[in-house]
Amino acid sequence: MLHFHQVHKDACDRHKLLIMQNTNSGVMIIFTFKHRGERRGLGGIFFDDVNDASREDCFEFVTDCAESFLSSYLPILERRKDMPYTAEHKEWQQIRRGRYVEFN
Repeated sequence: MLHFHQVHKDACDRHKLLIMQNTNSGVMIIFTFKHRGERRGLGGIFFDDVNDASREDCFEFVTDCAESFLSSYLPILERRKDMPYTAEHKEWQQIRRGRYVEFN
């Protein structure tokens, strides 16, 4: 996960104008189920109401973030693609998918 987060941090750092104002505090509030006392996922990029930059700067930022996704995620897939899984893993996956529906 360190590589994943670093790739996205690097993309954000290239756009100093658009660095997230509430880096950890805002994101963790958004990605936490208060009533369950648990986090949703391992973190990621979230931004909303970016009004301090031009449309062109915002577009470049979003494009850079999108283009960074594959280089951050493909190494994880490559490492894990042949890992076996059990019925317990599948059950946990279904629970997490249910949480996603609940969250949204």
